[in-house]
Amino acid sequence: MLVLEADGRSIRMASPFSGVPTQHVVEAGGIRYFANCACDALGVIATLQEAGTVHSRCEQSGEPYHLSVGLEGPEPSDWLFHCLVPAAKWWDNIVFIRSNMLFFRSKERVRDWFTAHSYPM
Repeated sequence: MLVLEADGRSIRMASPFSGVPTQHVVEAGGIRYFANCACDALGVIATLQEAGTVHSRCEQSGEPYHLSVGLEGPEPSDWLFHCLVPAAKWWDNIVFIRSNMLFFRSKERVRDWFTAHSYPM
């Protein structure tokens, strides 16, 4: 999937890679990559087919998140992945959707984030 910026020339997304800086950074093979969203951060590692580390944050609290991911999958984690919009609506505004596929430290942090942004649960 390729998504261009409004100028029609610059690449915004070449999924799972982001053409713009995001809070989701993947380190693999000594190189740092930006991912479009929390889900794509795992996709970068799968695409590269090598172990790596996802660096992100709890979107509500800002607490740093570091997840080691091997070829067999990620290490165990009690963090949550949350997607604001159901998959059937993703192409209504793919940039907004990907910007809101996020990691959270707990269910309480998700609820706090929803309240802070006035999103319906």
